[in-house]
Amino acid sequence: MNELSITVAGNVVRDVTVVGSDQSRRARFRLAFSSRRWDPVAKDWADGTTQYYDVWCRGRLGENVASCLGKGMPVIVRGKLVVREVEVDGQDGPARRTYVDIDAHHVGIDLARSPGRLPATKSEAVVAAEERAVAEALSTSRTSR
Repeated sequence: MNELSITVAGNVVRDVTVVGSDQSRRARFRLAFSSRRWDPVAKDWADGTTQYYDVWCRGRLGENVASCLGKGMPVIVRGKLVVREVEVDGQDGPARRTYVDIDAHHVGIDLARSPGRLPATKSEAVVAAEERAVAEALSTSRTSR
């Protein structure tokens, strides 16, 4: 199957929302990025046109994105481009609008552009293992007295 993969570094411009029922649950956020080019006249970098994409995340990726990302965060997204057409009401009657979304395979925080220190998150399995270790240590120290 042919698909167009893309990697985009940009900023989250809308908080993550979760849509769908249990089986088709997906997280979605809006991503913005601007291309940069060297302006030889100004001898400086200049921003190009800002582009916006809706990013869709399924499964565990969607769960993690929903719990970790917020508006304004710099991210790197890798996934496939999905083009969809939607019929909308226009001034002259029904019209079709084309959207280009990203079906994400990977989403990460862009540490090259991230301000300050980010909070570390732990999986439920790691938290459970730490709690068991603390409980064992407490029970061992009580029995050794």
